[in-house]
Amino acid sequence: MTVISLADFADDTVRVKKGTVLMRQDEIGQCAYFVVKGRLLIEREMNGENVVLGEVHRMDIVGEIAILDDAPRSATVTAIEDSILITLDKSRIKTLIRRAPHFAEVILKLLCYKLRKIHDRLMQDNDLSQPVCWLKICALLRLCAQNKSDPKLIYVSFIDNLRLFNGISFSRSKEILNRLEKASLLIIDEYQSLSVDLPQINKFIEYCTEEFSNAKYPSPTPLKLSEIAQYLFNRIRQSKSEDNTIALSKEELLKFLITANLWKSLRPSMQKQRAASAIQYMITNSIIELQEDLKDQFIISRANLLKIKGPKEEALEYVKLKTTLFSTPK
Repeated sequence: MTVISLADFADDTVRVKKGTVLMRQDEIGQCAYFVVKGRLLIEREMNGENVVLGEVHRMDIVGEIAILDDAPRSATVTAIEDSILITLDKSRIKTLIRRAPHFAEVILKLLCYKLRKIHDRLMQDNDLSQPVCWLKICALLRLCAQNKSDPKLIYVSFIDNLRLFNGISFSRSKEILNRLEKASLLIIDEYQSLSVDLPQINKFIEYCTEEFSNAKYPSPTPLKLSEIAQYLFNRIRQSKSEDNTIALSKEELLKFLITANLWKSLRPSMQKQRAASAIQYMITNSIIELQEDLKDQFIISRANLLKIKGPKEEALEYVKLKTTLFSTPK
């Protein structure tokens, strides 16, 4: 008996560039992809806006439902890194399953592995003590509020989409609504109508995205910038500089910001990205200045740091929101 495995699909290996769309929502799928190397993004269009459902990484499979049925794709998948994939063509897979029943076991194991990962991810993503969970919930609430003018429809849309996209039960949805109301991000009346504080939700999403989301962020938020200024103030104080300045190379400043644990929840690569974007922002806004005789040496002064105005009220409100939303369920 001939043994067939994924190794037999070596000729079906493809290399795709970052930004390549591999499958589109509502199209009929003809294949699945097994990720050998790289990273893919899964998005679903909802009310005219793309909602991020997750990522696919090495040794994972995407589009597997297309192997089993002829239903339209449920989401759009895009390569967010240069990737190496194995194409699992539907017709070929079905032929192999008929001719080599043991190969069906390989496919079933792949699908079971994927289902377990989805279950584990849902459990983690729906952990109400995790900031990323609340980032998704608040982004979904904002989307529902922006697309529905009737407060009752906002309620229905939000609950339905929590269950659709996050797999959250009705009882769990009630807990989420209670916390959001306690945090003053929304008000629920006796008729199950939702009034949403969109400006406050936008600010919360902005701060949370920079602090907890492993995705590129263009420039520091006012709150994070004030934290950076405070760390640099302390560095100047510790240096006991008579002119209230310190000189740091770009590499030293980058390392200093990373080790300050300003973004400690993020992957190392994202911490570096945040620090680099903060440095660029401070250069552009003349908060730090290049030393005239040294190309890569920055002069950092207390006077320039004072240009950064810390949003004290927003900082207190953000701490309050995190405390209210991120608490561990009893």
